[in-house]
Amino acid sequence: MKKNYVKIILDFLMALTFALLMEPKVLGGLPFHEIAGLVFGVAILTHIGLNIKWVKNSTLKICDSKLPIKIRVSYLLNILLLISLSTIIFTGIFISRVVFPSLAMNGNHMIRGLQVFQQI
Repeated sequence: MKKNYVKIILDFLMALTFALLMEPKVLGGLPFHEIAGLVFGVAILTHIGLNIKWVKNSTLKICDSKLPIKIRVSYLLNILLLISLSTIIFTGIFISRVVFPSLAMNGNHMIRGLQVFQQI
């Protein structure tokens, strides 16, 4: 029961953070955007960890013809969301100006374009 409350609170905080991250100039601008983006990445890993039982069961049964279509679609959407968010986080790290300035690829328009394209 307690685990469900943690999941609900985590999901709410992730949704709020995601909404705030859509505009890089909110709450102090770029420093907040970059730090909150990294915290969001940790929250995603925590979310997956809290739901590891569902991930494991769904992965093992994904080829089973008796698996409901709802779970198949949910699994596919979750995989696509994970890929998309991972791309946003990694490209964000590579164009970082505050948290990882030594990794910044300022002249690389492909990485910046990938990061912006994923957010659309």
